[in-house]
Amino acid sequence: MRVVVLGLDGLDFTMLPMLPSLPSNSIKVKLDSLIPLTFPSWTSIMTGVNPGKHGIYGFFKYQKVGDRWGAFAVSAYDVRYPRVHEALALARVPVKSLIIGPMPPYPCLPCKNSDILSITQFFKPDYTSAEVLNKLYDLKEIMSAIEALKRPNTCTALLEIASRILDAHIAALENLWSMEGCYDFLWLYVNLPDTYLHRCPRALSKRNKLLKPLFDKLDVLVKKSLSLSDNLIVVSDHGFKTFRYVVRVNRILYDHGFAKAGKGGIIDVHQVGASIHRKEIIKIHPSIIPYIHRILPPSIRKLIRSFLSITKKALHKQITVSAPPRIDEKGSKAFMPIGSSPAIIGNIILLNDTSIAKEVVKILKGYGIDAYTANEILDGPFTPKDVVFVIQRDEYLPTSGTTYSDPIEEIPRASHERYGILAVKFDYMRCPKDIPEILPNSVVAPLILNKLDAPLGVEMDAKNMALMICEKDAKDVKYVRYQQLWNVYRKLLITRSKLRK
Repeated sequence: MRVVVLGLDGLDFTMLPMLPSLPSNSIKVKLDSLIPLTFPSWTSIMTGVNPGKHGIYGFFKYQKVGDRWGAFAVSAYDVRYPRVHEALALARVPVKSLIIGPMPPYPCLPCKNSDILSITQFFKPDYTSAEVLNKLYDLKEIMSAIEALKRPNTCTALLEIASRILDAHIAALENLWSMEGCYDFLWLYVNLPDTYLHRCPRALSKRNKLLKPLFDKLDVLVKKSLSLSDNLIVVSDHGFKTFRYVVRVNRILYDHGFAKAGKGGIIDVHQVGASIHRKEIIKIHPSIIPYIHRILPPSIRKLIRSFLSITKKALHKQITVSAPPRIDEKGSKAFMPIGSSPAIIGNIILLNDTSIAKEVVKILKGYGIDAYTANEILDGPFTPKDVVFVIQRDEYLPTSGTTYSDPIEEIPRASHERYGILAVKFDYMRCPKDIPEILPNSVVAPLILNKLDAPLGVEMDAKNMALMICEKDAKDVKYVRYQQLWNVYRKLLITRSKLRK
């Protein structure tokens, strides 16, 4: 096999020493992920362009429906630039690809010379290559493990479930070895350590006991990947760490007159706890929450949170507010959607009044938050005008929060960290000494395409950096305007999808 890419969701740079099988002569750098959420970051990694060119900013896309905002799940039809396997097909490169876990994972858009398996928490059987799937995986086993990992449990039990998932992927690579010659390019995405860390954040502070057993299995996966090819890329979409402070963005916007409290909101579209069985939920009525914040000091609230956390683990139940307090999305000039992501992190402020974008950015930076208008960090035809991006800085984690919560509160909370990792081991590769310590996540796709002797996209943001790593001259490389080719193909796919309904 010519190239293997192993995508490990949430792998932080500080965790690399726990993967000793990564060759010492490989390139290991931090990968800058703007925005540090699963869908936009993996999409940038797979396309080689920033979100302003591929159009994915989070788990949801936000659009005005009449005078209200609506949240709609992102699908592969929303990607405005071809991913690596799609670029190979559009450029008619004779490379056979096996893509396990594309991002976004649904639907699996058909393209020439590619077998696609959507084995993630978003699995749908009709979106995958059934014949190949049955050769590589015990579908019932891996999907039951993936479903089990979503539910509240003890860290020990979660470790066992994660181990089952990794065993399934390791077995798949062993099965793939017996199919040698079938594929030139393998992409394997694994939702670890991210999913495990969201459910067992204590593992970040107890690495030997709660994290190392998981990485022992991940290291076996690295070894198996190296056995398939001398050209290995290990990449992650973002890092993971514990932040000291929580910043409630909506409270800050409320205090400055930009956000208003209300009864309606985007939460009507995205229901909290949709993936959790009803019998596993203990609901707390939202009407009591404001009084708790007004009456009880932060120290007492912290004790209550600790008690609820212990109760959750003891009863194996998810404790949640039955209907989170909402924002008046119509009357607010700016607000961060509540319940807009399955991850804790918030990263988008929606603007009803685009003229206040720079003022919102200035105010948030005064609270220790990195905030940007879209055109400050993105470029491309799909850069939004009605959005402000919020990225955590230092020890401050931005969340949506409510209009009555404390603007900033000292609450240790684990979540996504801006920098993921990139480890590259190519045959006959010297490690150039002038490679920056931090690279943009858009560098990965041109690295892959170059190693497969495929044309690079004219629109790709970090193509020159990829060529420097591969020690190639730009004059020796072919270029294609992939965006034009993709626009035509995407329209055909959407038309075909509508005709089938």
